[in-house]
Amino acid sequence: MKKNISVALILAILLISSSACAKNSPTKYVDANGKEYTYSLELSGTMPNAEKSSKWVIYTNDADLTFDEAAKSILSSNSNDWIDMHIVSME
Repeated sequence: MKKNISVALILAILLISSSACAKNSPTKYVDANGKEYTYSLELSGTMPNAEKSSKWVIYTNDADLTFDEAAKSILSSNSNDWIDMHIVSME
């Protein structure tokens, strides 16, 4: 009986400690080249001259990045408009 309680207690302690560690560890998103990003954003909007709206998943270090800013970064030939981001998917 004592052995079952000890095993259960150890498992409970491990579960609680691993949950606490996970909450304190920041999540990192890594692209195919190994570059790390802090945020994974799902952005929705309509591209210029598009008939339908789009939904993108983007890795970025800017939590406030908007769809319009990301679209401008993709479409612009001006390097000052480019944003450090990685497109994961586009619909």
